[in-house]
Amino acid sequence: MTHPPPSDHDHREHARTTFGAPVVLEAGAGTGKTAVLVGRLVTWLIGPGWERHAQIGDDEVVAAQALERVLALTFTEKAAGEMASRLTSALELVRGARDELPGLPLATLAADCGIPLATCQTRAAALGVHTDRIEVTTIHAWCRRVLSAFPVEARLHPDFEVDAEGFRRRAVVDEVVAEWVAHDFAADGNPDAVALAAEKLDPECIWKALSQLAEESVDAATLAEDFLSSERLDDARAELLEPLGRLLVPVGVLLASGRKQLGIALECAAWVQEAERAVSAATTFDELQAAFATDSAAASIKRLKAWRHGKFGKTEIAVLQDTDPARDAARDLVPLAGQWAKANPAALRRAAPLLSHLLEEVRERLTARGIVSFGDLLVVADQLLAQDAIRDRLRAGLDQILVDEFQDTDARQYRLVQRLALDGDGERPGLFLVGDPKQSIYGWRQADLRAYDAFKTRLRERFDIEPRTLWVNFRSVPAVLDEVANIIGQVMEPEDGVQPPFQRLEAGAALADAPGFDRVGRRPIEVWVSWRREDDDGRGNAGPGTTSAAARGLEAHAIARDIRELKNADPDLRWRDVAVLIRTKTALDTYLMALRNASIPFLVEGDRNFYRRREVIDATNTIRCILDPTDHIALLAFLRSPTIGVPDAALIPLWERHFPSAITKLGAPDRPALEALHALIDDAATEVPRDVPGIEDVRGWHHSLHDAVEALAHLRQSFTELPADAWVEQVRRLIPIEATEAVRYLGEHRAANLERLFDKVLDALVSGEGGPDAVLRELRLATEDIHPEKDASIGEDEIDAVRVMTIHMAKGLDFAHVYLPDLHHGQAVDLDDRSRVLQLPSGRFEVNLMGLTSPGWHHVRSREREVRHAENVRLLYVAMTRAKQRLVLIGKWPDPHKERHPADARELIELIACRGDGPAEHLVTWADDLASAPAEAFDATGARWRLLDPVESLMVDHRTGSAAALDADAVAVRSDRLHAARTEAAARRDRPLVAAASSLSHEAQVATTRDLHDVDPGDPDPTTSPEAGDLDRPQRTATFARQIGTAVHRFLERLDLASDPVWAAAQALSRVDTDLAELLPPADVPRAAREARAFIESLASSQLIERLRALGDDLLGREVPLLLEPDTRHDGALGAIVGQIDLLYRDPATGDIVVADYKTDVVAEPELTDHARAYHGQGHAYVEAVRRALNLGAPPRFELWFLHHDRVVVV
Repeated sequence: MTHPPPSDHDHREHARTTFGAPVVLEAGAGTGKTAVLVGRLVTWLIGPGWERHAQIGDDEVVAAQALERVLALTFTEKAAGEMASRLTSALELVRGARDELPGLPLATLAADCGIPLATCQTRAAALGVHTDRIEVTTIHAWCRRVLSAFPVEARLHPDFEVDAEGFRRRAVVDEVVAEWVAHDFAADGNPDAVALAAEKLDPECIWKALSQLAEESVDAATLAEDFLSSERLDDARAELLEPLGRLLVPVGVLLASGRKQLGIALECAAWVQEAERAVSAATTFDELQAAFATDSAAASIKRLKAWRHGKFGKTEIAVLQDTDPARDAARDLVPLAGQWAKANPAALRRAAPLLSHLLEEVRERLTARGIVSFGDLLVVADQLLAQDAIRDRLRAGLDQILVDEFQDTDARQYRLVQRLALDGDGERPGLFLVGDPKQSIYGWRQADLRAYDAFKTRLRERFDIEPRTLWVNFRSVPAVLDEVANIIGQVMEPEDGVQPPFQRLEAGAALADAPGFDRVGRRPIEVWVSWRREDDDGRGNAGPGTTSAAARGLEAHAIARDIRELKNADPDLRWRDVAVLIRTKTALDTYLMALRNASIPFLVEGDRNFYRRREVIDATNTIRCILDPTDHIALLAFLRSPTIGVPDAALIPLWERHFPSAITKLGAPDRPALEALHALIDDAATEVPRDVPGIEDVRGWHHSLHDAVEALAHLRQSFTELPADAWVEQVRRLIPIEATEAVRYLGEHRAANLERLFDKVLDALVSGEGGPDAVLRELRLATEDIHPEKDASIGEDEIDAVRVMTIHMAKGLDFAHVYLPDLHHGQAVDLDDRSRVLQLPSGRFEVNLMGLTSPGWHHVRSREREVRHAENVRLLYVAMTRAKQRLVLIGKWPDPHKERHPADARELIELIACRGDGPAEHLVTWADDLASAPAEAFDATGARWRLLDPVESLMVDHRTGSAAALDADAVAVRSDRLHAARTEAAARRDRPLVAAASSLSHEAQVATTRDLHDVDPGDPDPTTSPEAGDLDRPQRTATFARQIGTAVHRFLERLDLASDPVWAAAQALSRVDTDLAELLPPADVPRAAREARAFIESLASSQLIERLRALGDDLLGREVPLLLEPDTRHDGALGAIVGQIDLLYRDPATGDIVVADYKTDVVAEPELTDHARAYHGQGHAYVEAVRRALNLGAPPRFELWFLHHDRVVVV
């Protein structure tokens, strides 16, 4: 009886419930692999995994043990976080008996686990409490943990650190190269070093090569190998003689014909015979290379390049008749001849041992200092797991291993998984691998489908298992999936180790009948052809001959207009549901400018190196200015940053008054020194010219500089006094760079980058080296070398803007509308731009050292070209499968009259041109008559084809100065909109960037009270009066009252809750004069001190202080800094609400979170409750900030602690 093949559902169930043998799941794009992976985890943990440990204790113990014995490896930290979050959510659904698990009904789960649903709920509840016990991590992070557990066995420094940015590695390379230069270039130095320098391989080249080799964790011993051995010479000679020998026959025919019309072909034929003789006779590599280094060789190789592409002259064809043997032989010879024409065996003979020696020295120093790279983590972990005892110990602690995105791992990572899960005898953990070879697009990161296929072969041979596949797609409408099949199905030609077979995707039941986006004149599939209609300059720059730059201009404006029209037609369309995916960022600005001109908000994912971000540069210079008083470059940048805002016109007056020298000497908040600086600033401000354009826009800059100078003084002193984390937080509080950046375009994104930078500063401070030198070195290297690093991410849904990113960055994402422009953009890749060492399948190592290649390097080039072409196809697959409702393919279409073959395609548009039904009939018509071609047409599949028209973009013709015809009414409407927008912008400009939380209640309470201590940053001075509650001194100023409050506040801030309150009050009283002297004019200090002392003495014995002391472990925080995003739809701050929460605690009686704020107001007792309501605005800000930070379901309680009245009022 014949059984039907397993269905997609069967494969999902097998992957979820099979634990006794390895499982390989190949999940196509959008098929829900994460849901399957989470379903497998839930099934294991509630079922077999739980039962395995059921006897060791109660539910809590069993749950913790089951989770701890699962290892889930992912490709990125983001993916790890998502998997952990999905698992937690899934367990919560089971606990609550909510039948919402994707593809896993609760009844099925209970049946598979062989237990009642109620038991599933109980187990899920226990597991949910301990989900932090499961190890969901990247493979690099796991290697780091393992090496930390076995540093001695791994021969690492016990306190090793991962040099993620490579700063320390490069510092060591600096040392080694500097010492080498001093030694080898001395009078009696190394002649090999001098000879290399003569070949333009100078110390800078050596430094670069050494740094690259160290980064890749190359073993120095590998470079000591003889790459020019006699064995390699024999192999190189044989490889050359094979195609030369095949060429002898056709070139012999050409020479025998004697036809002068053959011209260069006769010279080429003679050279082939000469080269064959020279190669046969060569006894050294130098002789071998000489055969390809002549002028005749260069001309002949050029002719052979034409032959290998089938380009023969008429006479050549007539003489040869059959040109295939010559073409095939030329195809094999040209890469070899090209390599030998550039070869330099003598230089390689000198460079390899030199780099081996230097690399060994670098490695020894890195090891001694405990510096490990990401590559080292894999290499050393692999060596560690090669030890049976270590491998068995690790394996004994695991029940299940899951590996996500397995197709994106490299050969070293495959080997690690193999050692951990397959090698050796005895019991081994279950293994689950999930990925999709059709989405392997990281070959440039050494992702290796050859190793992937070899791993599957080993599983097949050892366990008799085959990969299970998923093809039901839950993302895209059928029209999109049909187009994917129509294109990718034609060009994804399977080849072991290079390209997997194509698997057609089918829409899931919920999408099976979905039409896709088919309204407002759009279709689910659109193909836009970016051809110019007119060849204005007579150079053929129209139709298929349109220049790439002109095509991009057409595309950019068409995309912007299309998105704007979609938004106008559907105001509910979210910008973030639209994506523009590009292959490279080379022409990114063209597309961004068009979006900007159309007033379309956009977010460029990973558009700049992290350390090139403006906000990161400003914050970096701020840290440098604090820690290195002599760094006047950083000081200058700090002053000119948006946070401080010193205009350029003020710099000369400041420098003339020796401002930099004064700042250099400022090491602490020394009052005389600060007063002198303040006087200097005020004096310089009077000298700034008033006629400088724009100077009025930055009036008041000196006030900002006064605050900055005070902050610098305090931060330089506190660096030596505070713990690292407290100091970093103080920097963030005193230098409001985050608040400044938060108000700018994409402020949330900027704030996320600053958060990441401050984390890096903290890491540097607490690292093994620590201290200001470590921080300064890393920051200088970062900003000067510009180490590439991704921008910080704040989550996909945080910003509503069109996403613009590379196709690589879009992997794992999806969007309703996807535009794929610039598909005609080729990608030139220099395969020899880095010094590398690679191992061939034969086991032999081949090298490229500063462009000096070993004899077999052509094998590496050939493999990488093959991989790059195959990866192009997969890149297009990934790009197309990001679309959910609508896919727009945009590019300068090649000539439709020419036949296309996938193997010849170098650009993505050439792959698309191989679509199953060939070029659309109307495309041929368009190419033949561009002038009269219609703007759009539809093909047999229903796809909408557009011929882009420059009129659409209203682009100005810079040659004539004219523009496309404009509609007067439309211009009037746009003018009215512009006026309204300008009015709105002016109102927005006048709003403050930052507001104190206390100011939200200030206007409501200023007429009835005075608050002595409320000094949140940015709080404006209230104007007090006799009616403001100042009972004993009617003429007192607001500043006077506030500074008394500051003294009281500092008492509470310094109060040691474990000490005697009377003693604490005495200590505070001893500081009152000092505190007030910093805040008030000398004449006001005595009377202010008297009031402050009386208040503190009374407060020390109050019930509120006793209540504060009684909190114990329920006290969560004191002086908690607050930074809250405001609601910018209403009047108020645009950037941030800032402040400090006096007290955050948990109510011992109810367990509720409580926010408390101290108030020194003096109010008539009966009016106290009514008066407290005036602080509702401030309380709302505090409560909202805490709710968001702690992710609370309900807002916390807000209390006012009226210190004068010794009472608590709940608001």
